[in-house]
Formats: sequence, C-alpha cells, structure tokens
Amino acid sequence: MIIKDQKGYALPLILVIVLALTLLGIALFTYFMSETRQVSITEEKIKAHYLARTGAHAVASYMIENPEDILPLIDSDESNLVNHQNLDSGEFEGEIEIEVYGDFFNEIFVRSIGTVGNTSQTVIASVHNVWVNFPLFGLDLYKTGGGEGSGSVTGGDIVYVSSIEESVKQMLEEDREAVQMDRNFEDVQLPCKDEDSDFYGSCPDYPGADNDYDGENYDDGIIDVDRRYGLVESKQDQELVIEAENGGDLILKADKLKLHNRDMTVNLDDNNIAIVVDEFEGGNNDIIVNGKGYLMIYVKERFESDGNFELDYKAEEADDTIVNIFVLDGGEFDLGGTTTFEGAIYAPNADVYLGGNTKVLGWVIADKFKGKGDMEIRHIPIKLGDTSLELDFFELKTWRYDDFD
Repeated sequence: MIIKDQKGYALPLILVIVLALTLLGIALFTYFMSETRQVSITEEKIKAHYLARTGAHAVASYMIENPEDILPLIDSDESNLVNHQNLDSGEFEGEIEIEVYGDFFNEIFVRSIGTVGNTSQTVIASVHNVWVNFPLFGLDLYKTGGGEGSGSVTGGDIVYVSSIEESVKQMLEEDREAVQMDRNFEDVQLPCKDEDSDFYGSCPDYPGADNDYDGENYDDGIIDVDRRYGLVESKQDQELVIEAENGGDLILKADKLKLHNRDMTVNLDDNNIAIVVDEFEGGNNDIIVNGKGYLMIYVKERFESDGNFELDYKAEEADDTIVNIFVLDGGEFDLGGTTTFEGAIYAPNADVYLGGNTKVLGWVIADKFKGKGDMEIRHIPIKLGDTSLELDFFELKTWRYDDFD
C-alpha cells in the first residue's frame, strides 16, 4: 500500500490542541479567580463578624462595669463610624458602627455592625438587668487562718473584686470566677432622716436629735412605738420584743442594742421595722422574726457577735421575711463563733469580717472583706427593703448575629 504525502495536516492538529489548552487555561484561571474572590469574600465576612462582635462585647462589658452610663448610651444616637486598624501592620482594616437601645430595667441590646471591604456583618449582644446575682462584692478580699481550702463562697454567678488573694480564690467554686471591677455604691441613708432639714433629726449622735431623748435606757415590756433610747438590753429576767403599734411601720433608735444570752423577738406582721443603732452586740441568742415583712438593722459603728447567734424565721413563707443589715461608712460588721445569718449585708464603705463557723445565706457587699476559719457565704437573691437605694447589676446573656459560612 502506498501512503500519500500528508504534509500540512500537523498544523491544524496543533492549532486545535493549542486552542483546547487555551480554553482549559482560561477556565482554570476563571475558576481559581472565582475561588480566590470567594475566599476573599469569606475572609472579609469573618473579619467583619469578629470586628462587630469585638465592638459589641467591648460596649456590653463597659455597661456592666459602669451602669451609671447605660441610660445616656440608650438615649444617644448610633455611633459614628470607628476605624479599626490591623494591630500587626497598622493598616486600615475596617469600620464599626454601634447602637445601644432597649429597657434599662429589663433587657438592653448592643447592635454592632462591622464592615471590611464591601462586606458587613451585624452582631447583637443582649444585656439583662439582674438583681444581686453574686454572693460577694469587695474592693479588697483576703482570708486568713483555718488551713488551705477551708471556707467557701458558693452560688450565684460571679464574685466581684478589685483585688483578690490566692487564698480567697481557693474558696470559690470551680465554675465561679472572680471579676475585677470597681464600682461606686450609694451611701447608706438612715431611715430617720428629717426630710425638712439637712441633718438626721432623730438618729443617734446626729445634731438636732429629738427633744425627748434623755439617754433613757430600755426598761421592760414591748417596744412598739418610734422611740430613741440610750441602751436597749435584754437581761436574764426579761424578754425583748419589738413590734409595730396598730399595724404600722416602726423605727427604733438606740445608742446600743445588747442581747447578751437572751433572744430578741421581732413581730413584723406585714410591716417594716427598722432598728438604728450605733452598736449592736449579740451573743448566744436568736433573733426570732415572726410574720412577713422587712427587718432592717442600720449600724453606725459596729455589729458584733461571736457566740451561737442565729436568725430564726417563723413566717409561713420564709421568702416573704427579709432581713437586711446596713453598715454606715467606716463601720464594721463582725460575726464569729457558730453563727447562721440569712440576709443581705450592705456595707459598701465599711469592713466585713466573717470567722469561725459563720454561715451567711444571702450576699455581702463590702469595702474590705476578711474571711477567717471555716466561714461560708452561700448566695440567695435577697432584696433590700424600704430604701431608696438603686442596686442595678447587669450581665451579658445572649448573642445574635448574621449567619456566615
């Protein structure tokens, strides 16, 4: 068989191959460019998301630590764009825009929009107003004595401090944390302030005390009217009973309340009873609280008990019987021995000492807190009674944000 000359057929074949490779290259280039662009968009989306989340978290954390600034933030317009730079290169990376809105007494939202390139992401943090949800707040916390690991602070969410020693950290539950936070609390306001003047007209040791005070001591019987005494003392042969007359509230004022080893009975009967004293001294005795209502004890200088002191609630529903201790600026609250106290201790500018086998069921706010021995604080969300104190705390509850792959 004779093969004819086929010279010239190779060129079209080569051209076809070159065209196919060119088209394949263009397809691969387009694919890779598309992938690169998709990666770039995804990267921008992720950066925008975390940029927005960082902004929301920063503002939410600021509100939690500075509750006095929350209302101005709610009332303000959304923020101007805030430029964000890459910390490593210093190059411009994106922008954040933040808005705060919601109900101060319920739920507050922080909407943060992060923008990187042409991509924006929205993150919303939810901050809730909560009652005292922690067992202990103290600007300085420290613990001595009792051996390593003795003593405990349990319940609630967190412990607020400005400084904390390792010995105190050992008292916290494993799932609790100590958060450093400084906060200015309102001073304790005595309930017997004369609203028509600038002094506490009927409170111990204040100028302008009521004219019927002559240093008279409590003698015997039931204290059932607003009265100021020198010394209110429970003795071996008498029972100390405090109750409101005719179903009203009662304010008892005294230089000193001393219980020795006899019990004191407080009959609330759906009323508020306030005891305002310079000094309170307990012993091996109980305070027996009957009925529903608030018992509020205001101490100017010192509250002290080192025996088997107990608070004994006799109400049918103990949740409706509330005991508060208020310690004025520079005062001291000191419990030792084998003591059980259920109530709230509000002493933001005073010192609180718990020692021995003391057990506090409630919460403590103090300037300086010192734990000794096998003391225990177990959180119970107890409210304050008939006071003008606003005690708002906030916590970060939920996140909501744009979906991204």
